[in-house]
Amino acid sequence: MSVINNNPFGTAFGPADALSEFGQAGTTGFGGAAPLLPQALDQIQPGNLPPLEGSGLGGGGASSLSGIASSFGNFMNSIGNVISNMLASLGSALTGTTSGSQPASQSGVPGGGETYFTNASASSTGDPHEAFSGTTGSGTNVDQKWNSMQSHGDLLSSNSFAGGYRVSTQVTQPGTNGVTYNQSATVTTGGGATAVSMQANGSYTVTENGQTVSLAQGRAAALGNGESVTLNADGSLTIADANAQGGSISTTLKSNGDGGVDVSNAAANVDLGGYLVHRSDGNPYPNGSPAYPQPPAISGLEQYDPESTDTSLQNIELA
Repeated sequence: MSVINNNPFGTAFGPADALSEFGQAGTTGFGGAAPLLPQALDQIQPGNLPPLEGSGLGGGGASSLSGIASSFGNFMNSIGNVISNMLASLGSALTGTTSGSQPASQSGVPGGGETYFTNASASSTGDPHEAFSGTTGSGTNVDQKWNSMQSHGDLLSSNSFAGGYRVSTQVTQPGTNGVTYNQSATVTTGGGATAVSMQANGSYTVTENGQTVSLAQGRAAALGNGESVTLNADGSLTIADANAQGGSISTTLKSNGDGGVDVSNAAANVDLGGYLVHRSDGNPYPNGSPAYPQPPAISGLEQYDPESTDTSLQNIELA
């Protein structure tokens, strides 16, 4: 777009050659744009000015003055074109710089049905009370609380980690008052290869590629691909995962003493989906993608014994 009237002094007459006094000098636009001056300067050449006839302004002075005026107008038009081209190139360069500075889009697997959150917390506690709060990548704040007494195969999930990260719950049978609790909760990762489960009584099992993993209190056990599980002093389990892009998620499973498992989650800089995000149990992997593998059957449960003086836990056979 030009802000200069491109023809304020009349129409140029006849072709023009390069301006010898200016040589080949030119100016390069921002960001490697093409030279700004080339052809505009080519239109300016004192040699094109018509010579004065006679001495002073005598003899043919009128036609000479007319030629000078026309050439002067042509000269000024050329200068105007130069400035106009410079402004246009500058505007294009600045526009390109602004566009290029936009941050790259951050998202998980296309079609994953998930939303990017810079931070988030989610929970399913008690009988069960559900909650989710967080801030999306666009700055939108979410803060919701509600109740759900149903099982959720996809309570919370993220495709920001190798093989995915999913939390699922199975509720008890309704009591006489219709109340249920989370009878068990499971965190499954690595496409189902790793699973950490806890029952309402606090017993738990950890498996990696079909092998049982034993835990020592207060010591994180690595499960591969940035994931670890820790047996805390209160008997709860914390499953943490991290990716190479700075994303993280952790889930704590804890027996609440009322016949249920409380589930709490914290995440940062990851994509999140599942029931706690969408309040829907729909498949988070649409477009024909296979459903996420179900967690393996629970076996070989271990029970935390706070009275034990041994730093390691012994397997306890359940009746």
